[in-house]
Amino acid sequence: MTTTTSHLSKRGSTGPVSEPKVCWRVTRSCNLACLHCLAGYATQERGNLPFDSCIAIVRNAATAGVTRITYTGGEPFVRKDILDIIAAARDCGILNYVTTHGLFLTPELCVRLRSCVDRVRLSFDGLRDTHNRIRGGDYFDRTLAALRLCKSLAIGVDANVSVMAINVDEIPRLVDTLVASGAEGIVLLDLLQRESAAANHLAPVTDSRLDSLMSQLAHFSAQGVSITLNLYRDASDSYVVIESDGEVLLCSEHGDDIPCGNAAVSTESIQTALLRQTLSHRRHLISQVQDAS
Repeated sequence: MTTTTSHLSKRGSTGPVSEPKVCWRVTRSCNLACLHCLAGYATQERGNLPFDSCIAIVRNAATAGVTRITYTGGEPFVRKDILDIIAAARDCGILNYVTTHGLFLTPELCVRLRSCVDRVRLSFDGLRDTHNRIRGGDYFDRTLAALRLCKSLAIGVDANVSVMAINVDEIPRLVDTLVASGAEGIVLLDLLQRESAAANHLAPVTDSRLDSLMSQLAHFSAQGVSITLNLYRDASDSYVVIESDGEVLLCSEHGDDIPCGNAAVSTESIQTALLRQTLSHRRHLISQVQDAS
């Protein structure tokens, strides 16, 4: 196994951050109620911004120097205007990644996606039975079909896999299935002990078990598959989230989220958060391949 620890400088006098990127929860609405959801928790409800305010966020993000937006939720495709928002970001020179459960992806929608989305990341939580248990319905095969659809239409496609005690033992078999179905990269997400995951008493795995998992997946490097583990356990780690109501948050697993202003109102709110983020969570890297996009 090849293990790499990222050392990313902050923006400003110490040099630019390697990835001035933000995660934008464009909505907290979703047709699922996943056991580990970070955005569907009842006490965390927020409103959704109108289209014009979303376009203001796109322009402010571009002015602030954001090079990549990951659209998430909730479920981004609940918004009927999501492709127009993403297209506006593309016009501003921003790379667009979308995290989705894939249940709304149709051939017609994916054809439109190709013109404005750089990468689709489909969420998987284990093999069929475990995934369906966590997601609350019979969804595994439909999301796998969405992965194959994206691949068939030459859309860059990865799989996001949240790693937790109830699914870690089956992840190697899951990755086999996902790669065979066309996944170009696998992003393993350390379970965040927040919101729904905490309320549902889901347990993370130990550092040693994560290391063992990465060793089990090392052979994929020979296949040109990127396997990344996002590990949010570093006390210095922070990342930027734009909430569905436009509030910019500097988030950490080691303290309260820090509000920085509203992205629909000011560029400075985004710049302030970018200046303070560290992005130290991408700590293990098996292989890195150039995005097909």
